[in-house]
This record gives sequence, C-alpha cells and structure tokens, in this order.
Amino acid sequence: EQTGPPRFQVLMDKLRGEEEPPQLVVAIITFVNALTTYPNELDFRMHLRNEFMNCGLRDVLPSLRDLNRSVSDDELSIQINVLETNREDDYNELQQKLGDIQSEFDDPFDVFQIVYNQAKHTEVEPALLSILQHMLLIRDDPEAKPQYFRLIDDVISQVVLQRSGVDPDFKCKHLDDIDVERIIEQQIDEQRLKDLEKTKCDLEDALESKRREVEEGEGKIL
Repeated sequence: EQTGPPRFQVLMDKLRGEEEPPQLVVAIITFVNALTTYPNELDFRMHLRNEFMNCGLRDVLPSLRDLNRSVSDDELSIQINVLETNREDDYNELQQKLGDIQSEFDDPFDVFQIVYNQAKHTEVEPALLSILQHMLLIRDDPEAKPQYFRLIDDVISQVVLQRSGVDPDFKCKHLDDIDVERIIEQQIDEQRLKDLEKTKCDLEDALESKRREVEEGEGKIL
C-alpha cells in the first residue's frame, strides 16, 4: 500500500508552477503522452492516464491551454492535441469493448454471475449488494418500472463510458458530468414518440377496419 506521495506528483506540481519555462511543460506533457500510449492494453493505458489525472493533470489542463495560446508554442499545441486525441481514441475503444460484451454476453443471468464472481469477497461486494437491494424497491408498475431501469442503465453508461477517457473524480460528492435531467428529458421524448407511434398504429388499424366494413357493405348492396 502506497504511503508516500503519488509517483507522478512531482511532475504535476511542476505543471502548476507559474514560473516554469514552456519547454519544461512541453517535456512533461510529451512524457505523459509517451507513457499513456505505449501499453497495448486499454485498461493499463487508462490506469496510467488516471494516475496523472488524479495527481492534478485534470485541474491544470485548462491553464495549459491558456498557456498554449499565450506563448504560441506549436510543440505544446501538438502535445495537448495528442493527449486529447489519445483520450478520445481510448473512449472509442471502450465503446467497442461494450459492443463486444453486448454481442457475446446476452443472457442476464450469465452476466450477473460474472459480475458477482468478480465482486465476491472484495470491497465491491457490499456496493453490489446495495445496488441490487435498492433495485428491489422499484415499484412493480408496468409503466414506471421500465422507465426506472432505463434511467439506471443510462446513468451507469454515463459513469462508465466517460468521454474524457478517464475515471470520474471520485473525490467529488456529486458527479457533475452525469446529466440526469437530460436523461429524463430524453426518456420523456422517447415515451412520447412511442405513444404517438402507438396512436398512429391504432388509427391505421381503425381506418383499415372501417375500410373493410365499407367494402363489405358495398359488396352486399351489389
């Protein structure tokens, strides 16, 4: 267990220094890019990137972009673009990984067994149990229950598939990146669309039924 400061803390502290020369800033960001692009494994790349972010890179990135504009340093601009491009590429690969999981594991019980086996006898197990216990409190309402589950699915998706390519800031009490209101509004729009489609189908069925009645009536007259 680590007792001292994080291993990259000194470098991130240098990025915070207002008197540090731009050449040093470029060298540090270049090092970050080299280290976070070398591993072939997605999980390892994201692990290294998260180390840098948790040491302060997350907070200092906006000021680096301001520095880039002020010093007109093409090399710094290139390295910042590489950093952001790599994060985007890893995010896309993570989405592809989700697609592979969805196509390979399509039985809910099998997926639960995998998740449970990963969680049991670890610090994750109580949290997994709490999640499942809370889900048991969802009202068994044919209209509300699907909405609850879709909302939970969308929130988990936003938490796990971070577009930034890094873990959420777990030190924050509230995850500001999770736009629950937008998710709910989207669900309302989707439900309205389903209701409109159902109404359209009902009207088409009624119109077709009426047309057949008219044709049958005309046939009897003839």
